[in-house]
Amino acid sequence: MTYIIGWKNSRSVFLSGDSVLTANFKMKPNEEQTSFGEKLIKTDDLSHSEKCHKIWIIENLAVGLASNDVYEAVEFLELLYEKYDKSQIEKSIKETISEFAPKKSHFLFVFFENNENKLLRYDPDYDELIPESEPTQIGSLAEEYQDQTYEFCSHLTEQEDVLTDDDSLTLINSVHQNLLVTQKTLNHHTGGLFTGVFVNQSGINWQKDTVYLNYSGDLNKLNEKGANIKEVYYPTGMIHLINRHNCSSYTSGFNADKSAKTDHLFRCWENEDDIEPPTYISNEIIEWETKYADEVFDLFNCPKPIYISLFSNDSKFAGNLILIRSHNGNPFVKISCLEENEFTVDVNKAIIKVLKPLDNKNVYNYKILN
Repeated sequence: MTYIIGWKNSRSVFLSGDSVLTANFKMKPNEEQTSFGEKLIKTDDLSHSEKCHKIWIIENLAVGLASNDVYEAVEFLELLYEKYDKSQIEKSIKETISEFAPKKSHFLFVFFENNENKLLRYDPDYDELIPESEPTQIGSLAEEYQDQTYEFCSHLTEQEDVLTDDDSLTLINSVHQNLLVTQKTLNHHTGGLFTGVFVNQSGINWQKDTVYLNYSGDLNKLNEKGANIKEVYYPTGMIHLINRHNCSSYTSGFNADKSAKTDHLFRCWENEDDIEPPTYISNEIIEWETKYADEVFDLFNCPKPIYISLFSNDSKFAGNLILIRSHNGNPFVKISCLEENEFTVDVNKAIIKVLKPLDNKNVYNYKILN
């Protein structure tokens, strides 16, 4: 199904979600795994695909969707798009619900209106909008996952004096990316790329350019005399995420045939019959191709990330995360430009000493470095 989270601090309201779709028909039949190496189910009765992101941007409104009927969810969002008045956001949503109240779909709405950052939830059991002030989740993950999210969102709110909103968004998305992979949430039909936005009076802000470095090794050997750094730590994959114009583009070193996997995830609009999407979606794609595609591919060839996130797909390191504010340079990790179809990644030994196996894998241990 889906996993979407919304939460607030004193400055902004945040919305993030996964990218895997589940259908009873085959989607992208040649696609074997997600950008982070999760094996996708592909059978005649059930198909997974890392196909799109589930956050719709409608002018100054961001909407996260979780649905057992994607057709119903998209029909509602298309109607909202037609009726939308950016000067009366909440009223537009309520009028759309009164005309067409979804029965199998949940939504989170985040926006700034009347000098307030708002987080509203639509629950089909009540056919109404519910204002939320605490971290809120919709989708198919079990309660234990939701408890972890609630605690971590609350922690970030407590830390907002030392974290920028870009820091908090990238950090929570990195933590959830780690959670989705290491806790094998594809069993709950949730996974793939996890990204999102924050919204305030200045507008909608997507997660900044992020390189994810996955690692493995034996960190217990770190302090052993004569230990080889390649035994202690070695990278297993690099994923580069770039959000431009409501499109999440990625290139990944996790691929079954060892070649890089590159894709572009636009807003979810799925059908079995290959019907063309509505004009406004087609135009958004065309505008991305015209204005942003060259920039994205140049950055894929020569990464200049704002953030570098280190975590491991290996469960023994689950919850052990380092986030580096890179801003095109840092003393800890150096990533070369693409050469002979490979990147060179140099990691300073000082950063490896921050990585430690955790006794309690249910606690997220993170460090932020400049």
